[in-house]
Amino acid sequence: MDSATGAILFTSLFILLPLVFLLVYYLNRNKKVDTTQREISDRDLLHLLHNHPGGLLTAKEIAEKAGLTMAQTRSRLSFFAEQLIVRRGSNGLAYYYELYAPIEDVGQLELSPEPFLTVADLQKIFRAYDYRVSPIDLIAATGLPWRILAREMKHFKKKGVIDILRIARPGDSYRQYVLKEPYIDLPESSNEAMALDLEMKEILLDENLLV
Repeated sequence: MDSATGAILFTSLFILLPLVFLLVYYLNRNKKVDTTQREISDRDLLHLLHNHPGGLLTAKEIAEKAGLTMAQTRSRLSFFAEQLIVRRGSNGLAYYYELYAPIEDVGQLELSPEPFLTVADLQKIFRAYDYRVSPIDLIAATGLPWRILAREMKHFKKKGVIDILRIARPGDSYRQYVLKEPYIDLPESSNEAMALDLEMKEILLDENLLV
């Protein structure tokens, strides 16, 4: 092997190894996020923080209250922080976590029995939250894992049903969803709504997000 080939190989490994490490990290973290839903759902985890006096808990305290290991807790909190659901602050010794915004009580919504968000569900949620919807609102309203909801919202954006933006709104998450005008009153029995629901279900099944 000549020096030029060796240099190219070294450079390739230098670039690829960190990428492989990140891929393994995220796959492992996502597995923990999914499998620990049996111990405590995303909605119950949000309520744990919301109902605690002051709304601030360390990872250790969350692990003890939720019945999770520290590794599982850190995976869930890391994912939530990345998705702008929780934020953290430090006392110099440990990190404390809190929700970006309190859970808003809009009562029990009559949503579909499907294990995913339908177009009709989306319309009901936007109406209930006065058309200002955050990740916390979606989790609280549906009880679905955020991994499923996030994938759905990504697809809804691709289809032009919603828009996703970051906006500094005091007391709320930086991530907000906007329901686009044509879909605010789209009949749930319309061919377009039914086609979107079917397409969503197939995507989630193909990606093993539904069982």
